[in-house]
Amino acid sequence: MILLLATGGFVAFRVLGSSNNFAVGSCVKQDGNEAKQVDCSEKGAFSVVSKETKREDCADQAQPFVLIERDGKTEVLCLSPKK
Repeated sequence: MILLLATGGFVAFRVLGSSNNFAVGSCVKQDGNEAKQVDCSEKGAFSVVSKETKREDCADQAQPFVLIERDGKTEVLCLSPKK
């Protein structure tokens, strides 16, 4: 299940138990309440710029991120909008 969270000017996608493996350099986009992998040329796409263990480790705290929780571990995908 993926939940959209909007707080303090940023958007986060929460992915629980997802089988998706979003690679650095790949792109994601909000699709309803889900984040899905898309072509980076698609309007509204965000690029995965890094994978971290904590949100605070993302270089740009103002940008959206994806939280993936599976097997008791959390992975944070730091995002940047594609233009």
